[in-house]
Amino acid sequence: MKRQLLVALLGSSATLGVAMLAPSHGAEIGDRARAEGRVVLYSCPGRENVEPVVREFERQYAGIKVQVTYGKGSQLQEKIRSEGRAGRPTADLHSCGWNGLYQFGVEGHLEKYLSPQLAQFEPSAIDKSGLTLSHSAHIYGLVVNTRWVSADETPRSWADLAEPKWKGKLAIQDPRPGGGGFSWSRRP
Repeated sequence: MKRQLLVALLGSSATLGVAMLAPSHGAEIGDRARAEGRVVLYSCPGRENVEPVVREFERQYAGIKVQVTYGKGSQLQEKIRSEGRAGRPTADLHSCGWNGLYQFGVEGHLEKYLSPQLAQFEPSAIDKSGLTLSHSAHIYGLVVNTRWVSADETPRSWADLAEPKWKGKLAIQDPRPGGGGFSWSRRP
């Protein structure tokens, strides 16, 4: 396959086979993957989520092996950037959380891909730019230290956190490396 990051929109490795070899995506990509004999995936989701999909993909597309490199999103993205600067991009696919993909899109590292399965997605989950595709929802909740905050004072909504009494008393994950903290601080 041409060694460029084809699409990072594959937030779900479950779409690996669909994205790479779906007839609507073009037989040329499937032919190139078969000729090379492998697809390289950099994945943030853990092995327990990815390996069953990889096994099924390799069963359906005999002769094409999926080589997976696991890591944190920020580490894999730096690996992709470094490979690109060196003129030796390796990954065909990158699967990670929305915030990492969003940043990659801003930097111009993604190619547009419109999955043939888009009709099966909730319209609000579809990135109109075609650069990313949501595959899951992350639920964030409030955790309250009941030794410091009484039941009567406990925030009941996200809007409650904007009240001046909470200034300087909230903690979130560091937004710099990505993850939930980044999601809080940035929206497309």
